[in-house]
Amino acid sequence: MIRLNLLPVHHRRRRTPAKWMAFMCVVVALNSTLFAWWTFSEFGIRLAVEAELDVLRLELKGIEPQLDHHEALQRERARHARREETLRGIAAESISWTAKLDQLTDVVTLGDEDGRHMVWFNDLTADINSGRRGEEGGELRAGGVSGSERFAEVADFLDDLVASPFGSDLGLPAPPEGSASLVDSELQPSLVWSFPLQLALRAEEDRL
Repeated sequence: MIRLNLLPVHHRRRRTPAKWMAFMCVVVALNSTLFAWWTFSEFGIRLAVEAELDVLRLELKGIEPQLDHHEALQRERARHARREETLRGIAAESISWTAKLDQLTDVVTLGDEDGRHMVWFNDLTADINSGRRGEEGGELRAGGVSGSERFAEVADFLDDLVASPFGSDLGLPAPPEGSASLVDSELQPSLVWSFPLQLALRAEEDRL
């Protein structure tokens, strides 16, 4: 069957060209894709990032007390380290009087065993001064007794004292002097000498 369109040209329905239709479809599809990507970027990714940020903030809030505690421990450790360093410095500059007494006892004991002298003490005092630099640090005083008829043994004792470790932090003693405190022929020894012992503690810089 043959159909004839007798309408004027300006009233006739025009068919859209296939190329134009294809182009419009591509444009619509591209716009839809771009709109979908923008929507995903604006909402999907942002929401995911904000959710992860909230998780990290929550974790940080839980860690902050531990960090504060760690910093407090570090500060306390630094204070203790400075305190220990100060104490070590004081100990290095100080004299161990317990060690000094042991050294004095060694001098007395060895001298008695070797027969060089027989000495003992009635009293022993130490005055420690924390004076200015260059000043003496104090003084050691004792009341000594020599159980020998020979007063020269007092000089031997002083020589042994200076040569021993006991004399390393102390000055030289005064020349030996004393007096007979006991004379009794029925005793052994029959003559006992009393003598003073006075030693100056060296200045701090001289002991280093």
